[in-house]
Amino acid sequence: MKRKTEQLNNSSGKIGLKISTKKTKQMGINPTSQMTRVFVHKCLRIILRIRWPMKISNKSVREKRNQEDIMVELANRRWSWIGHVLRKPQNDITREALFWTPEGRRRRGRPRLTCRRSVEAELKGRLGLTWGEASRIAQDRKRWGDLVGALCATWRKEA
Repeated sequence: MKRKTEQLNNSSGKIGLKISTKKTKQMGINPTSQMTRVFVHKCLRIILRIRWPMKISNKSVREKRNQEDIMVELANRRWSWIGHVLRKPQNDITREALFWTPEGRRRRGRPRLTCRRSVEAELKGRLGLTWGEASRIAQDRKRWGDLVGALCATWRKEA
């Protein structure tokens, strides 16, 4: 990351922009998921009594405990919950909360990323589905389970 920041500084210097590499925050892909992984790996190392002199990779620590990557586990639970909500009746409070849109005008700037928007983006991007199609698939638990399994398999490849 430091190298990328320096490259950015050099290329921006050619244009006439000045970027202080000392003050520039280094950006990660997704800091929340990285912090979650770090926390889980730290806890696993405490449970297994692995100290700093022992050089053991995080992957082998997870294999010792037969534990899947935390982001895959979270994705699995999230999509299972969404299927549960989509199977509920139309007037149920949790289903209404998932599809609720506030009234009136919104503030300036980019709209906030809501749970619904992130799920819509993932449905379209990874599976090519719409809400209506996902709702129809969710009515059949077996098909929804297969869909969640396929979706989490793509997460396993990335982890």
